[in-house]
Amino acid sequence: MQIPQSEGGLSSPTDIWLSPDGRIWILDQHGIKEYDELGKYRRMILAISGASAFAVDRQKRLYIALPESHSIAVVSQNGTLIQLISEGLKRPEGVCVLESRLFVSDAARHRVMVFGIGEGGQ
Repeated sequence: MQIPQSEGGLSSPTDIWLSPDGRIWILDQHGIKEYDELGKYRRMILAISGASAFAVDRQKRLYIALPESHSIAVVSQNGTLIQLISEGLKRPEGVCVLESRLFVSDAARHRVMVFGIGEGGQ
């Protein structure tokens, strides 16, 4: 399967997440988009620019790395900003959620930081 560049306006994809039900979420320069298991565009999950990576927890909250803002945005699936994590971050590039922890790779500080995020991780 190949998801074409024109399908759903996909442009410069940088990250991907596969949901338990087979849907594909892709981060590109315009935001996070959802495709079905066959690669057909379904919808825009969240319009956001400047993001380098994202992760999703069990409640489908999004953890979005924003390198230029030196932060991680925690956003509900409907687009509401829940929290902005910036403590100790300089250039967060990658994120991963595991159980109640958020792992963040910080390219400028040459380290991986771990944050507690409460219940609901992956």
